[in-house]
Formats: sequence, structure tokens, C-alpha cells
Amino acid sequence: MVYLIRGKVPVEERNPINRLSQRVYNFCFQRVMRRPKTTLVVVLLVGASALYPMFRLGSEFMPPLDEGDLLYMPTTDPSISVTKSKELLQQTDKLIKTFPEVVSVHGKIGRAETATDPAPLSMIETVVRLEPDHDKWRRRGIPRFFSRWPGWLKAPFEKTFWPEARPITTEELVFGWTEPDGRREPGLNDVVNFPGLANAWPFPSRTGSTCSRPASRRRSALR
Repeated sequence: MVYLIRGKVPVEERNPINRLSQRVYNFCFQRVMRRPKTTLVVVLLVGASALYPMFRLGSEFMPPLDEGDLLYMPTTDPSISVTKSKELLQQTDKLIKTFPEVVSVHGKIGRAETATDPAPLSMIETVVRLEPDHDKWRRRGIPRFFSRWPGWLKAPFEKTFWPEARPITTEELVFGWTEPDGRREPGLNDVVNFPGLANAWPFPSRTGSTCSRPASRRRSALR
């Protein structure tokens, strides 16, 4: 309407758009009125087709949101010592920081002095701050139908709609990916895959991380 209805609008009887829409409506209306039973059956079938996805949705439909950062939450042996847990925290933080997409790493072990943080000593929480500009992330090649063409011929396609490379996704950063030639690019989960650690990579806000609390209120923290 913003693009079509502007300036001097002709009257309804002489407006070509209005006359076309009326013809389409009259055509559909006459067909429906001639076959009312068929129309009702079609409407009932369309409505019944929504029953299956409705029962599959569950009680909550909230897709995961990419918060821009990650929370590394490995769980280890419940009988782990303070010294060993500190060692694991230092090692995992150092390995995670080696990725170019990671800006900073802040981790803690144990729980804060509050009843809302029941984390045991065997649970590590590390907030991984990622580079907000995805253009600075590593890029992954995308094979196109014109990939083998000469540079001057494929330039219009590559620079408009079909670039031959894209920044890696957060999932690829965490779990790695395999190139078409079979070469495996490791992710964050691969470099911290230590024996005895059960890794988890949720988002900080969704999980309710306590790493942002002051260090004085933590039992043990390392940055």
C-alpha cells in the first residue's frame, strides 16, 4: 500500500487494482458457493493437519538464542581435590584462549557464598567471551557451481549473492568441522576433551552463571 497508494487515487470503479481484486474474489466466491460441502471438507482437513505438530510442540516452544558468548561447564570426579581442580581450570582456560575467536576466558571452581549457587567443587564454570564481529572469525569455504571458473568470470557471482567463504558458526567453533577433503578442524570441545571430564557448552545468561559475581564472594576463582 505504501508503494501503490500514493498521489491521486482514482475512484473505486475506475481503479484497475481494485477491479482486478474484485474479479479474483468473485471467482473464488462463486466456486466456493457452488461446492459448499467440498469447501467444508477441505477446511476440516486443513485444520486437522495442525493436530500432529500441535501435539509435538510440547509445553514450551522457545528456540535457543545465540547470546554471543559461551559457558564452558565441565563436570569431573566428585572426589577431586582443590589442587587438581585448579590445575584443570588453568589448563582448560589456556587451551580455550588459543582460539582466535575467543577474546577472554574467566573461570571459577566451587560455589559462591550464596544459597543460590549450589555448585560443588567438581563443577567448573568458565565464561568464554567471543569476538562480537563475526567477520574476524575464521572462514570456511563453500563449494559453488562456479568455483572452478576463472576469477574474472566468477567475480560477479561471488561478490553479489554467492560468496565462496563464510564465517564459521558457533556450533562449528565448539565442535569443529570436517573439510570436503577429509581434513578435520578441531573445535573447543576437542582441545579440552580430557579423560574424566563431561563437557557442556550452554549459554551464560540461559544457564545463570555466577562467574560475573565479585571475586570476594567466590570460594575459589581463577582468571
